[in-house]
Amino acid sequence: MTMRYAAQKGGNLVVDAGDIEQFFGILLFSGYHCVPSENAFWSTAEDMQVPLVSGSMSRSRFRELKKNFHTMDNTELLAGDKLGKISGVYDDLNNRLRQFGIFHEKLSIDEGMVPYYGHHTCKMFIRGKPIRFGYKIWTMSSAN
Repeated sequence: MTMRYAAQKGGNLVVDAGDIEQFFGILLFSGYHCVPSENAFWSTAEDMQVPLVSGSMSRSRFRELKKNFHTMDNTELLAGDKLGKISGVYDDLNNRLRQFGIFHEKLSIDEGMVPYYGHHTCKMFIRGKPIRFGYKIWTMSSAN
């Protein structure tokens, strides 16, 4: 879908599975490795440089993938489906996680909030909570 979207926008992007793996790896890594800005991952300054990121993909390639990354074809989205653009990835991830089953006796199901302050119709507001604005998610945990 990423190459199709780039072609619709007039670009010529060639992507393979390795590029997508590196792209997601950088996104996951950037979630816990804090730098002042996204550009700092590719900085040449010794105190800011992150060789793991800069060695795996160039900054321009990362930006190009980030700009054009799509998981669903925009022409096939259902009207009114608020999460249509991620539904394919969500369903696939859900099915893959279910295959491992639940093998614990003492489980706890609880709700949680993922903070989000942007504009989206799925965003919720819950008064009196530490995180008042964001997406409500359900979690299942065990003591193990």
